[in-house]
Amino acid sequence: MQSPFRIGFEEYINIIFDENSFEEINKNLKSVDVLNFIDNKPYSEILQHNIEQSGSSEAVITGYGNIKGEKIAILFFNLSFIDGSIGSVAGEKIYRIAKFALDKKIPLLMLINSNQNRTQESTLALLQLTKITSIFNELNSNGIPIISIITDPILSETATTVAMMGDLIISEPGANFSQLIKKDLEGKLKKKVLKNYPKSEFYFENGFIDLIIDRKNLRENLIKLIDWFNN
Repeated sequence: MQSPFRIGFEEYINIIFDENSFEEINKNLKSVDVLNFIDNKPYSEILQHNIEQSGSSEAVITGYGNIKGEKIAILFFNLSFIDGSIGSVAGEKIYRIAKFALDKKIPLLMLINSNQNRTQESTLALLQLTKITSIFNELNSNGIPIISIITDPILSETATTVAMMGDLIISEPGANFSQLIKKDLEGKLKKKVLKNYPKSEFYFENGFIDLIIDRKNLRENLIKLIDWFNN
């Protein structure tokens, strides 16, 4: 199946939330180049370029809003900011919105896409998984649902791990979802893999994804799911 047409977080806000109900929080948190990392260019320059290009301060955007009057917390991955990679500040924003959901006792919705890991922050980026796992476990212990929505693509280990932490895992049709692209996986295995890998349908057929929902039907299904969780 062909990958879905990619849209930004503003479009998802209009699709999902009641009109004018979304409020962004932790908007001004920004990454800094604590390691003075230089690849083709200094990491500080990469950060500034992505802030100017994407219009966002980080690869994760967080906030809350209403879906048919029910308040939920939400985080969006911003693919236009260093390919939606998770660094120390993106991880902190995920932690904070999860803590907000815990304090308010409201569901947490995650719309996830990412093309890479934040290599410029080395171990600082990898350590975010520990912090995220800890707060997600608190949500689980308190019976607060986490809903993951996989959008196209998720092609990094970190984002894949975060996506799979959801209590309910949803994907858009035809979304690419893998730590390895097909040719790289075939190179490692020395054999052909199923033709629908790495599409979301492959994972649905093998029990890793719970639902595949077209974005035009996303709001109405989220209304039903949130009502089901509440009851």
